[in-house]
Amino acid sequence: MTSYLDLLLLLLLLLLVLAALGIACVMRDCLFGIAYLHESKKIHRDIKGGNLLFTDQGTIKLGEAPFRLLL
Repeated sequence: MTSYLDLLLLLLLLLLVLAALGIACVMRDCLFGIAYLHESKKIHRDIKGGNLLFTDQGTIKLGEAPFRLLL
């Protein structure tokens, strides 16, 4: 019985690590996008989960272009 429990705990730990790595990748791409906008003297004003677009290559793009303003 303990071997099944150990396997279950190992799988749960693996899922948690993979989820944390996925969140880190999304945050990294979002921060790159925000840095690009700021270098271009633009702000987004509506950054939220619904405005994150996933590309076929697995990268993230910031959506809702009409909300960007020039500084």
